[in-house]
Amino acid sequence: MPKPLFTQRSTQAITFLLVAAVGLAVAARPAQAQDGATGSPDGAAPKYKLTIDSQVYDVPVGEAFAVRIDGRRVAMRLDPEAFRTFDEAGVSFNFPGAYQSDKNDADQAVTIWTFQGKTSAVMLQRYSSELDPFALRDVLVGNIVERYGEKRVERRTVKLRGQERSYEGIQIEAPGGAAADGDYKTRVLQNVFTFANRQGVFALIVQDARSNPDEESSEYRDALKLMGASLVTGPEPAPTAPTDGGDAGGR
Repeated sequence: MPKPLFTQRSTQAITFLLVAAVGLAVAARPAQAQDGATGSPDGAAPKYKLTIDSQVYDVPVGEAFAVRIDGRRVAMRLDPEAFRTFDEAGVSFNFPGAYQSDKNDADQAVTIWTFQGKTSAVMLQRYSSELDPFALRDVLVGNIVERYGEKRVERRTVKLRGQERSYEGIQIEAPGGAAADGDYKTRVLQNVFTFANRQGVFALIVQDARSNPDEESSEYRDALKLMGASLVTGPEPAPTAPTDGGDAGGR
């Protein structure tokens, strides 16, 4: 008896995590600062604490400041990294340095990595079961569409060019939040790609939350540019040896 691809319930739970925790949270507050150390009001440079011996300084990121070391004034500046690199399970890519990253492997059947910025996000899911990547993509897309409502969703075929190959995907565009008069102020764009290597089957989702539906965010644009120039997904799984009982032709 063939092994089931996956349970609808587990896939819906993962899709709900993507849409609710990453998508709607970002869409509801696209301008909120996400620097993470001490927080900062909108428009202000994020601040961090710098400790030199017992002296503590509140310092802005990306702006010059000065401290005294042994009585000498020293000019300094903290700049965020332009990008960081993800490299696990045979998959590697660069992502914006300002993204906050997280890993959830509580479920043995699936590991989820999330990379979240102010208006955009990336999610990578690895499934340990033997899945068909295209069937996985269809179920994920179907569940996302079901959550938003078929009539509210626009669907397109897209392609992501990686370092070694291209990846066919589905792009879903839907309202991220509605005003009282029914005028949707935010659009959520989700690109769903799937692939397999010798360490699992993966779903890669790249998302943007747009206050102007016709204009992609610079953060999303940078994320796609970084990923396209660096994405490597490793060797594809070895072909499965044929089993006894005849070939596919049924002769």
